[in-house]
Amino acid sequence: MRIVSLQVKANQLNILSDNQKLFSFTENVNIIFSTKNSVGKTTMLRMMMYALGYPIPNTRGIRFSDYETILTVVGANDEIFVLTRNGDYMEVLHNGVEEGFSLPVEQNELHASIYGITNLEVVDNLLGAFYVDQEK
Repeated sequence: MRIVSLQVKANQLNILSDNQKLFSFTENVNIIFSTKNSVGKTTMLRMMMYALGYPIPNTRGIRFSDYETILTVVGANDEIFVLTRNGDYMEVLHNGVEEGFSLPVEQNELHASIYGITNLEVVDNLLGAFYVDQEK
């Protein structure tokens, strides 16, 4: 799976000054970098995982449920998925068909379709296989 873009929209107008942010990613390596601490690097990574449907803990001062996320990914067989998450509901647009998932109850079914994996035990343990380096 490859993440193409992440759009974050505030459910309340006073959260983001312009109400939304769009992050686009290249096909190769993407580095989220800053020489400063506490500018949102970890929050962005967590927001990406939240947008994938995972139950990610909030960061200080940010409740992910206050935001709608729209994540575009290239999944199994190079198919494009657009995942729109609002709280515990995920809507997936794939091949012109929209399908809804109730999270966390249908989290494994959601991920099985995106990742193209039929073994739900493998799907249930994928989060631990994600590699994020926070080296200073």
